[in-house]
Amino acid sequence: MWKQNRSLFAYFRFMGYVMMIVGIYLIVNGIGDYAGQSRQKDWIPIEATVTDVSSEVVSSSPPHSSSTTYYIMAYEYAVDGETYTGRTGRMSSPRLIGTVITVKYNPEVPEENTAILSPNTHNLLVLLILGTAIAVVGFFLSGVLELLRSLLRRTHTEELKKSVPETDTGFDST
Repeated sequence: MWKQNRSLFAYFRFMGYVMMIVGIYLIVNGIGDYAGQSRQKDWIPIEATVTDVSSEVVSSSPPHSSSTTYYIMAYEYAVDGETYTGRTGRMSSPRLIGTVITVKYNPEVPEENTAILSPNTHNLLVLLILGTAIAVVGFFLSGVLELLRSLLRRTHTEELKKSVPETDTGFDST
């Protein structure tokens, strides 16, 4: 029975570590994406023409087997007579080929471009909240809290032993 409980505790501890790592990854990824999008705020908006539209079907796992279609568009734009191309990320609705859309490009390196016109605070909040929740649950499952408690108890006990002076017992040792 004890051996079975030890393996269960080890499993929870392992899953806790995994959850902490995943949670921290989500937080860092969300902040990194937002910071990258924020660096593009000084990029110049320009009109671009959609040149190609492709679709990608993503199926969900059973038991709710459904699928969602995403669209990825290729576009081109011109800066100082030079033509550049770019691609959007997954979008829920397509645009027709030839449609004019607004994109942004880096004025220092015109081939760098994005269809994201402003930083996405919604995604940042979702990743921060989700990442924090997963990391906190992982923290408690991993046993890190118990490890910290035992270290603090040990340190506190050692400090108490050092702070208690040796007292005169009243007996003569001679």
